[in-house]
Amino acid sequence: MKRLRIKLNDITFFLILFLALLSGYLGQGNLAQFRSILNIVIAIIFSCVLGGYIHCGRIDKTLFFTIINGGILFVLFLSLSNILGTNKGFAWENIKLLLRILILIISLVLFINDKKADFFWKLRKCFWIFNIFGLLNMIVITIQFNIRGFFMPYQWLIMDSYYPDLCSGFFGYHGTHRLTFFMTFLFIYDLYMAKYVIKNNKKRIWLQVFNISLLFWNCILAIFNENKTLYLMTVVSLIIYIYLDNYWNGKTILSRITKWMKYLVAGLIFIVILFWIPATRDFLNAQVLSLFAELNDTNSITGVTRLRIILLAFEQGFGWKFGKGLGYYTINSSGTKSNIAFVGIQNFGEFDMPSLIYLMGIWFYIFYVAWISELYQHMIKGRDRSLFAAILLIMFFMSFYARNLTDTALAVYATLIFCVFCMMKESIKTVKGDAI
Repeated sequence: MKRLRIKLNDITFFLILFLALLSGYLGQGNLAQFRSILNIVIAIIFSCVLGGYIHCGRIDKTLFFTIINGGILFVLFLSLSNILGTNKGFAWENIKLLLRILILIISLVLFINDKKADFFWKLRKCFWIFNIFGLLNMIVITIQFNIRGFFMPYQWLIMDSYYPDLCSGFFGYHGTHRLTFFMTFLFIYDLYMAKYVIKNNKKRIWLQVFNISLLFWNCILAIFNENKTLYLMTVVSLIIYIYLDNYWNGKTILSRITKWMKYLVAGLIFIVILFWIPATRDFLNAQVLSLFAELNDTNSITGVTRLRIILLAFEQGFGWKFGKGLGYYTINSSGTKSNIAFVGIQNFGEFDMPSLIYLMGIWFYIFYVAWISELYQHMIKGRDRSLFAAILLIMFFMSFYARNLTDTALAVYATLIFCVFCMMKESIKTVKGDAI
């Protein structure tokens, strides 16, 4: 029986790594066929986790009731909304998409909650895998910008004429958001490893140099594919990481301010260096100016921004209620002709917050993100409101800029980012005892 549980745990961890590292690139052939494969992989993960709990015979009661109560509210919101809308096919596709990611997140949380020590140990042992994978991606993306079509299927070039969007290494077609999420995870993962795991000072210094160099390299590459999310994700995750590190270590207000000032000065120096580079300076200026222009344009909804989609839902009334209906659009349609024909939205479905507010209303969106954040908090035993608040804030931010609630790989990366916070807390508890 014990050997069976060990095998189930190993299979589950291997499949999680597959979803994180390879699913984006391998999923760009036959989309329908790959979705079936994803469903099978998620079903295997869920079965392995469920099998482990059946053999173990115990479950965290608080987590169990969080799943049950949230599930009841989830069904209630679906029943209150106009589920079918105008197209039953859209509705069922959207429901299956939400359920697939929801089952995946619940499975990951149950698995980590039950096997926390083993899972965190395996994550630390994957140090070289994660860092080599990140470095290889930077090399491949650099080559892709210099050699058109390098390491990408020919049909990608036919499907999308905007080449920079395709330069995302091993993260697949239009994989810049997956790249951003993984590199954000890698950045704070290496920060954690340098401070709490690696004991040799020289190795710590070399890791920090490598980590900053890789981040700088990634920021330079992000200029060419206009990946603004990378800068924001990195800053937000770093600020929350530093805050939790100081808070859990019980640092005084003065010491926290001093530490923050150190990082603030380092950040300002980094920004100054970026502005010394002409391409970076032009890119940042253009993005800021285009943002203000889009926000001030109250008449046009063609090429609408994330914020404009949300405002459109509120202006038409249904955003404040229970949405337009899941059958009105497909959540991740990303500009199909049917969506443009309805309201002229070219990038509807590329970001979860606007899409879910438009289709299901603001109250469902707030509930859903809060519920998922509460589930993530249960990856470690006990309640920690600071951890919940940190996860909730990042979840709001992620869903505004990407599709972490509807994309399999992004959901896994988000889980790994939150795992770093949990590992940090566990490491601090080991040093300080159970006082936290």
